[in-house]
Parts: sequence; structure tokens; C-alpha cells
Amino acid sequence: MPAGLSGPRELAQLLLRAVERERQADRHLLLSEANVERLIQLAYAASLLEEEGRYPRFRIVSRTVPLRCTVEFNPPLAIDSIESLRRIAPSVSSRQRALYITQDDGSRNENLICRGIVDLGLAFEPVVGVPDSLMGHDKSSLMLAIDGPGHIGVSAFDYGFVLRGYMIRRLVPYISLEPIYQLFSSLAITILAVRESQPTGYQFFTPATGPLDIAAIWSDVLHSAMVLRHGGAFVILPEIGVSQLDIGEKYGIDIQCRTNLDLGIAIAQLADGCERVHELARDDASVPRQDRTEVATRRELKRATDQWLKQRTAVRNAASILANLSAVDGCVVLDRRLRVHGFGGIITQRGGRGLPMRQWPESENSLDPPCCRRLGTRHRSACSLCRQHSYAFAFVVSQDGDLRVFCSDSDYVYGFEGLDVWPGISARA
Repeated sequence: MPAGLSGPRELAQLLLRAVERERQADRHLLLSEANVERLIQLAYAASLLEEEGRYPRFRIVSRTVPLRCTVEFNPPLAIDSIESLRRIAPSVSSRQRALYITQDDGSRNENLICRGIVDLGLAFEPVVGVPDSLMGHDKSSLMLAIDGPGHIGVSAFDYGFVLRGYMIRRLVPYISLEPIYQLFSSLAITILAVRESQPTGYQFFTPATGPLDIAAIWSDVLHSAMVLRHGGAFVILPEIGVSQLDIGEKYGIDIQCRTNLDLGIAIAQLADGCERVHELARDDASVPRQDRTEVATRRELKRATDQWLKQRTAVRNAASILANLSAVDGCVVLDRRLRVHGFGGIITQRGGRGLPMRQWPESENSLDPPCCRRLGTRHRSACSLCRQHSYAFAFVVSQDGDLRVFCSDSDYVYGFEGLDVWPGISARA
């Protein structure tokens, strides 16, 4: 490998060094260090082998706690060569599915084996009354994402890296960035303010935990938009209940299609549903078995559980629909309570310098001003909107599945790239 260039071995070694502190805390990956390096090298090599003019795109997951396979291989398939991995890679071409690869501890050399196919959306059983922010984000999972020839991302615990064009870049969980965390803190306040009931001791969807609960739902939106590979943009305006007139005249966004989709209301209703389930479950646990109200309490708990399932489905459907709206040319426009005002919005480039752009001092993933000039129209328009309006946010997904965020305060506009959606969602918990 020429000096200054990196390959799969350097990628593996960088990940292993990063998780060393986790091993010191007695937290381990399922695979041995040798198998982690071997798996990354096999996946990288398989990414370079085209078939019928197409390069493979696939996902691999390895987890210390066994995953439930949607499709099990019986017996498990040996992953002992590039060809053995390349042959089964097309079975998980969707970003929603992954090959579940572990090591055969019974073999002499702890050979790599593929136990089956995992649907990443169904691998974790939902827990009634618990938000999805606590499910499906297992930090001890080793995840590999192969997105084209020589383009491979790896993540474990709170660490993520991507190798692309012989260069390795650190991936940062977007929620760990201070401006974005502050955005979700403000969203938690405004969304939870419209709840019909007030928290009575339940520990989720509170002002303290709300940012992570809502960020997990927003991650579903971003992840689904990245899966589409069409590119898109989500603009979150700094106001609550902004009018259509202001969207056009004040913010310079010409919305092609208006909508009544309201993700914020759906989240608030889900928070109420979580609270009701836990309140009734607590009452049910305190009712003596011989008490005649026991049957009535359990009947009410059953109704509350059914309602929670409907509310959870409503949130997931709203997130999915919102992601698909981003595939329409233009941007999706939301207010500071995650009400969707419209999509297909065209941002008008206005005169005047606006806020100056600078790098965020505490992040190596901060975009410097010259870098924005090489980006496409979608990114430049999003940056321009944030220049003109303080405390605006724009989440931009490229056709390659990359995520960038632009935001502003009263003094400057900032840009971030190399952002990851899934790992470390609870990094601040």
C-alpha cells in the first residue's frame, strides 16, 4: 500500500484500537481480533468483484447476544473465501437486511460462519410501553456496510469508520454533536408540551430523556431516506406553527405540495400511550388477586396496550412517509414541533452575505467554508438557508447515502459531514 493510502487492514486495526478501552471495561466483540480483521478484508475484497456489471452492496452484523434470523442457514455456511461471501451477498442487497456472521467456537481455528439473514427492523422484539430508542441499538454489535467497490464502513460500540477511495474517515453519531443535541432538546420541550397527560414518574419521554427518544425516531427518518439512494433534504425552521405565507416570503421556500403530516403530534400521542401502559401496569401489580377490580384493571391494560401498538405504528408510518417525501425533488419543510408543512420545496437564493461560515471547534467532522463550494446544489441551498436565518437546521442526504447537516446560531453557520445515524444513539444517556 503506497504511503498515505489506507486499506482494509488499516481499517480493521483502527477499529480494534478504538474498542480497546471497551475490552478494558470487560466488554468484548463476539469475534476474535484475527476474525474481525479477516472479515473486514473479505468484505472489502468482495466489494471489488462485479457481477453482471454491478458491484455488491450488502450488510454484515455480528453480535455477542444471538440474533433472531429471519432466514436460518442449516447448516451454517462457511465464510472461508472471498467467493463464499460474494456468492451470498446479493441475498441482502437491501440496507434493511444483513448477513449474520459469527465464528464457530467448536472448530480448531474458530472459522467464520454465516448463520442466516437478519431483518434489522425485526431482529429486536418490541417491549410494550418502551420507546424504540432503547431497542435495536446494541452497541456491542459489529456492523459492516459495503456500499460499492472499495467503500466499506465498520462500527462497534460508539466507534465508526468508513474506508472510501483509500482514505479512512471517522464517523460521528450525529446526535453527539452539541448543536444537534440542542435541537432535539428544544424539540422535546415543544413536542412534549402538547401531550394530553403529564408524566407521573415514567422515565421515558421526559424533558431529560426526550432528546434521545425523539432522535431515535428521527434516525428512522434519516435511515429510510438513505436507503432510497435518491438524495433529499429536510429543513427544520426555527419557529413553531409558521404560516405558509412566511415560509414563502420570509424564508424564501416555494413549497410545491402542502401536507397535514404531523410527526410531532404522533410522537406526543405515543408518549401518552407509554405513560398509560406503565401507569396501569403499576396499578395491576398492586391489586390483590382476590380483588374484584382485578379483571377490570387488566381489561383496561389490554385496551391501553392495543392503543400503544397503534400509536407506535402511527409514528413508524409517519417516519416512513416523511422519508419518502424527501425523494421528491426539493426539500421537506418542518417547523420546530416536527409538523410537516410541505415537500418539494425550492429554496430561493437571496442576496446579501448572511451569517459567515466557520468550523465547529469541537468536531473533526466540521466542514470548512471552502468545502461547501464543491458540493451540489442541494447542499449549497441548504447552507444558504441557514446563512440567512439563525437557528435553522438542514439535514441533507446525498445519493451515495452520506449525511450532512447545516445549522446556525446568532453569529455563524456550521456544517458537519461524516455523520452516522445508528451507532451511539444513546451516547449521552
